[in-house]
Amino acid sequence: MECEICKAKATVHITRMENGVKREMHLCEKCAKEKFGFIFKVKIPSNNTMKGIIELMKDETYSAKTENDTSCPECGMSFLEFSETGRIGCPACYSHFNERVRPIIQRLHRNDRHVGKVPGKYEERHHLENTIDRCRMEMDKAVKNEEFERAAELRDQIKRLEEMQAN
Repeated sequence: MECEICKAKATVHITRMENGVKREMHLCEKCAKEKFGFIFKVKIPSNNTMKGIIELMKDETYSAKTENDTSCPECGMSFLEFSETGRIGCPACYSHFNERVRPIIQRLHRNDRHVGKVPGKYEERHHLENTIDRCRMEMDKAVKNEEFERAAELRDQIKRLEEMQAN
């Protein structure tokens, strides 16, 4: 496919809705930059995504200095190790390195929340956390509806689940 402006190879594909009509544009990086102000810092080649992620992490915009880098409290992985391997050590790394990892994940997946499978090793813990969150929402709803007995039951259930989580 070729750029609609200069006829070079189109690498940027834009879909917009204008007055209820779908409009597609195919542009080269140069024309996309000139027309829309797009900024292309690091290309991630589709044939080697991990290499592209590592290059993206080396970009100053996405990685902070690692001199005073703290390690993940769960698995001990440092951000420097992550940037060298392209692999996160454990689920806690996402929280610990949140500010540096989130832009990378958003750019790759267009979302920063996990919606897929959970590794078996963490499935029980993940289920427990979701159950606690769901109970808290139900408890809040019960309090708003002045269903205080139900709210007390949920409070007790949350307390039991949190004790299980601590063990």
